[in-house]
Amino acid sequence: MTQITLYEYAPSRSARCHWTLLEANLKFTSASDGPSLVGSEARQHSTLGSIGKF
Repeated sequence: MTQITLYEYAPSRSARCHWTLLEANLKFTSASDGPSLVGSEARQHSTLGSIGKF
């Protein structure tokens, strides 16, 4: 099974994704370090460097 990492940032819509993963009983890890996710680490997953992708 593919490992799921949810990149979260407080005022974003990631709470809905978090809830959906819990309801679906899927195992996932949460990267919720806040501003440190903006930029280089997030850019690996999104060319815009934003957090809205998991």
